[in-house]
Amino acid sequence: MTSIRKSLNEPSLIDLQSMRRSRTSRVVELMNNLNLDHLILTGHDQIRYATDYRSLLVSEANDWCALVFSREAEGVMLVPDVDQEELLDGQNKPILRRVPVPSWSPASLHPHYWIEHIGFELLRGRAKRVGFDRIPWNILQGLTEKFPDIEIVGVEKELFELRAVKEKVEIRLLELAGELNIDTIHKAFSQASKHNTDAWILGQIAAGQLSGGAEAFTHSMCNVRGSESWFPQGVEVGPRGAFFIDVGCYGVGGYASDLTRTCFVGEPDTTVSAAYKVLQDALRIGQEIANAGVRVSLIDSAVNSYLISHGLPGTPYSMGHGIGLRSCEVPTVYRGHLMDDDKVLEIGNVISLEPETRVTTAEGTYVLKLEDNFVIEPGGARSLVPPAYDEPLIIIE
Repeated sequence: MTSIRKSLNEPSLIDLQSMRRSRTSRVVELMNNLNLDHLILTGHDQIRYATDYRSLLVSEANDWCALVFSREAEGVMLVPDVDQEELLDGQNKPILRRVPVPSWSPASLHPHYWIEHIGFELLRGRAKRVGFDRIPWNILQGLTEKFPDIEIVGVEKELFELRAVKEKVEIRLLELAGELNIDTIHKAFSQASKHNTDAWILGQIAAGQLSGGAEAFTHSMCNVRGSESWFPQGVEVGPRGAFFIDVGCYGVGGYASDLTRTCFVGEPDTTVSAAYKVLQDALRIGQEIANAGVRVSLIDSAVNSYLISHGLPGTPYSMGHGIGLRSCEVPTVYRGHLMDDDKVLEIGNVISLEPETRVTTAEGTYVLKLEDNFVIEPGGARSLVPPAYDEPLIIIE
């Protein structure tokens, strides 16, 4: 099985230090363009991009930490895992100090503490105009009232858009995360039988992700026999039918993979296998259309039109999304009227495409779904893993 740690040890493969410096420089450049002297960041991905500080302790930790970051590329982290201020050497990362905040608690439950300590750092840095990604309303209101001479503006959209075009090292890290993810999926399927539960299969995948070097698994969903739930129910996947798993992980550096595969329990009948072949072709069509200069809504339209032209329902949600330090980021790949921005793809974008359809037979309804991640290159979209449309049927007995 793929090991991210082993791949990172290959000579001259990845220059992480150069990537970190480049990302920090891009954030500082954005601050200059927006006339910001400081940022207040709480999103684990925004903090990671600006400083490479890993703040995601649990999935709900976006309001546990904050970064106060200056235009001089110096940062102070407010964190729940220390009880007194710590000075850091700052040799490889721009974090100079770690300051304690109330532990394991939403920030909004302790607004006065957070206002006082964020405000102290802003006054210390002589802040005049500060950008933020997201701050609990009672803390934001308190900051604006207590420090009226500091202008505080939202810049989360600009921060997301800054990350939309990936550098070569970022793409390689996304590729490594994908290689680990697909290997764990196929290994779990190879070990599964119709008597295993959906939860057991997802557990095997999560264990493989972590043992292979992933920082964390991001999501772990499964749909068995056409149920309306994407959550594991603890039910056996057999005796016949189909199920899909939609799973992801953060690899080294926090870069994500988000993949989906459909697995059949027993040989499907010709109606189901024909529908699955149409779904595979629809994913291929999405990849062929995803070129630099193309609006993302055209991908959604082409894939769904192909499914519908073959008598199958289209995908009932977004056809895809960007992927990076979050599983889902810029761009959103959907219908034009359901988005604020119908983005034009650029070289260096990394996107997920995830068509879904369903087919009903005498045995019941089959929900079929596939998902792969693609990088937009001068020659078109390249899959970061062997694409699902080239795979034979995945069958367990």
